[in-house]
Amino acid sequence: MKAQGRIALIGGKVALADFTHVELGRRNDFALAYKALPGKPVTASVKGKALDAGGMFDSDDEDTVPPEAAGKKQPSPPLGITVDLATLHLKAGVSMTSVRFDYADDGDRLTRFSLAALDQNARVSGELSTGTDGTRKFRLASNDAGRLLRGVTGFRSLLGGDLRVEADLAPLLQGVRTEAAFDGRIVMDDFRIVDQPFFARLLSAGSFTGIVDLLRGEGVTFTRLEQTVKGRAGVLTLSDGRASGPAIGLTLQGTFNQNSDKLDLNGTIVPLYGINSIFEGVPLVGDILGSKDGEGIFAVTYGVRGDVDDLKVSVNPISVLAPGFLRKMFQGAKPEAAAPMPLPMPREGPGVPAVAVRPKAN
Repeated sequence: MKAQGRIALIGGKVALADFTHVELGRRNDFALAYKALPGKPVTASVKGKALDAGGMFDSDDEDTVPPEAAGKKQPSPPLGITVDLATLHLKAGVSMTSVRFDYADDGDRLTRFSLAALDQNARVSGELSTGTDGTRKFRLASNDAGRLLRGVTGFRSLLGGDLRVEADLAPLLQGVRTEAAFDGRIVMDDFRIVDQPFFARLLSAGSFTGIVDLLRGEGVTFTRLEQTVKGRAGVLTLSDGRASGPAIGLTLQGTFNQNSDKLDLNGTIVPLYGINSIFEGVPLVGDILGSKDGEGIFAVTYGVRGDVDDLKVSVNPISVLAPGFLRKMFQGAKPEAAAPMPLPMPREGPGVPAVAVRPKAN
């Protein structure tokens, strides 16, 4: 290790770190500037040849939060991060080059975001655009979602995938506090799922042994995935989800409570999707036999519920005998619609600050 710089402590905590040069092994060679002064935003800037960030995505909240503070959300100071690196090393052997990253929040909500990086032959890009009325639009794209996910989380079961994520975030206006919320949509084309234990468990419960064997071998191919996601007060509402491929199709709806780590999802599994969905576009016939887009003539309903670490999977094999319009009887409840997004009000005149209000639900 080689380092040249200075550190200042306040109350036993690092308040300032300014290093013109840090070397640690062959995967770290950078300059660092960090400030965390009392009552001020926390800022960090990293520039240089390389940084090993593989361990930075691991959460240690359970070890650092005292028991008496559990369940109480502590306010966070505003945070700003800028990164300009030739090489960024992530998890599972994934590395990105020409990394440019700019991030800022107000302690709760995103205020600035831009990302540009190369990953072998793939590109990763993202940005946050803010309108004059405070509306915010978030975008993230990658033409190899599997490598991006593997580098950030270590998840190895997704291969390939042309990913596009777009979301409208709750408006952010000076002097006005609106509830954090978003309405988003995920689209991914041409990917495979390989050797994924939970997916295998779901398919095994539906007696799709042939597809399970495929999953454990070369993988299950999907041509397209579409999912609508809305976030309100720590609860994600998933609707209109569908994934389709030659061997299988899936639909998905439900909720994920981030505060309690509880899932409540349901949908259908459609075997031989390419053949099974042949009547999907036929008026009336498709509605009767297939019920809704992504379901096919023959499909099995499923449910996934419980804590994230102890999920319960249920499959109703009788539903495969029911036409689409009757299959709804076997499906779980449709998730309750998310509250409307807070909307900015137009300015009434010069010098009058805009305000944001939440419209009443019908």
